This record gives sequence, structure tokens and C-alpha cells, in this order.
Amino acid sequence: MTELGWLLDRAGDRMFGAGRTMHGLMREHLRTYQERDARMREPLPSIDRKADAERRARFSAMEDAGTLMQSIMAADLADLTALVADGNIAALSHDAWREAQKQFLVLNTVARTGMQADFAGKPTLENPLPDGPDVEGARRQAEAVLDSHDADRQVIDIHRRVIQDYAGFLGHVFGIAPGQAFERMAA
Repeated sequence: MTELGWLLDRAGDRMFGAGRTMHGLMREHLRTYQERDARMREPLPSIDRKADAERRARFSAMEDAGTLMQSIMAADLADLTALVADGNIAALSHDAWREAQKQFLVLNTVARTGMQADFAGKPTLENPLPDGPDVEGARRQAEAVLDSHDADRQVIDIHRRVIQDYAGFLGHVFGIAPGQAFERMAA
């Protein structure tokens, strides 16, 4: 028996089995991420979308990029839903589109999770008797949730490279093409 034959006989099933297990776990992680991402991007059903075209037109008419960005950053969830939910119909610039998506995700996360209720207004010298929620505190918490979500996406990108590298390693060890090793792992 050749060394390769001995290695395949003794360890091949385990090594490819480890690759299958790893691939399965990573696919489950991707599925969970995609489901969470879809929920985060889904507009609230309570948002009245009848005026979406007018809302988009108001932003599209802004010629000054600075004014547009300030308006996006100050927009409410209904305006941001109109801008983002159906794609970039308003034909915003790349930077304005990214900012609109970011602001939408922040406000949508606050609204979907109800996290604003967890942030009571804090007394300050300017407002010693606050009578509403700490909106900025809720926004910061939503941004932390979104940062965590983005980090999860980066982990999935690393998973892809790990699977490719492991298939390359198995291909090298067993003298087969990495594609063949992957097919055996993914089977």
C-alpha cells in the first residue's frame, strides 16, 4: 500500500468528515445571518407607504449634496423607508444612498426591537426634568447592534476563505484538485 493509500485509508474519511462538519456549521451560520439581515431590512408594516413617491421626490429635488446628507441624517423612519425599501428609486448618489441605508437600519432597529423604551430620558442641566426617551441612547444601542451584525458578516467572509483553504489543504494532502476535495467535503 502506498503512503497516500495508507493515509486515505486511515484518516481520509475523518479529514473529509471534519470538512463536511465545518461546512455544515458555516452554512447554518450563513442561513441564520441571512434571516436576521432580512428581518432587519424589512420595513415596519405600520409605516404608511402611500406617500413614498412624494417623499422620494422631496429628497431627489435637493441639489446641494450637503443639504441632502443633512436631510437624510434628520429624516424619520417613514422618509427613510420610502428612500430605501424598494431600492435606490430616488437615484441618490452613492454616498447619500449608503447614508440613507445606514439611517434606515438604525431607526428600523430601534422601532422593531422597541429598545427606545429601555432608554428613559436623562436629566441634564439643559433639561433637568426630561419627559421622553433618550433617543440618542437608543440610536447608539441600535448602532452597536448593527456593528455586531456587520462583524458577523465579516466572520462569514472568513468562513468562506477557511473552507477554500481547507479544501486546498485536503487537495494537496491527497493529491487531488481543491475542487474535488471541496465536492467530497460538501457531499
